[in-house]
Amino acid sequence: MIPLILSTGAGAESRIAVGTVIFTGMAFATFVTLLVIPAMYRLLSVHTHSPEYVAQQLDKELAVETVHRTSHGEFDTHPHDDPRK
Repeated sequence: MIPLILSTGAGAESRIAVGTVIFTGMAFATFVTLLVIPAMYRLLSVHTHSPEYVAQQLDKELAVETVHRTSHGEFDTHPHDDPRK
């Protein structure tokens, strides 16, 4: 890549252009990979929790909702005493 940028002689203009494009693309990809992606991850991770924490919260809310629905008669608490049979 560097030899392409520093080349001289016949056809050097096209090789310099190709070398510059390759060098710029690789530098940009490295910059994004090493700096931008970790920075974006850090910004987004501030507002998230671990999967374990989220699972515990969902279990708590499900338990509260189940108790609430059971106390209002929405769930059949005695499946063998079904009056519809």
